This record gives sequence, C-alpha cells and structure tokens, in this order.
Amino acid sequence: MPKILYNYINLGLLSIKNTDLPINLCRKTKQTRIKTQKKKFRTSITERKMI
Repeated sequence: MPKILYNYINLGLLSIKNTDLPINLCRKTKQTRIKTQKKKFRTSITERKMI
C-alpha cells in the first residue's frame, strides 16, 4: 500500500484501523544496548595519589 493511505488512516480520515494493515503489524521496536567500556585508559580519581 502507498504511504498516503497509511497517513490518511493515522489522521482518522478512513475507518480502517492500523491493526488491520500488514506493514504496521510486522514492525518491531528497537532495543537499546548498553555499551561497555573496552579499556580503562587511566587510573580513576579515587585510586590516584594525593599530592
């Protein structure tokens, strides 16, 4: 279906619901990943010597 029909349905101009459409049902939500730090570059502030 063209994108125009989906926009009309989202605006409420047509009586069809989004759950009846094939493309809107197959989309998945993105999962966010937490990135881990690969290396420790320097000593942390708590481990440094007091000057």
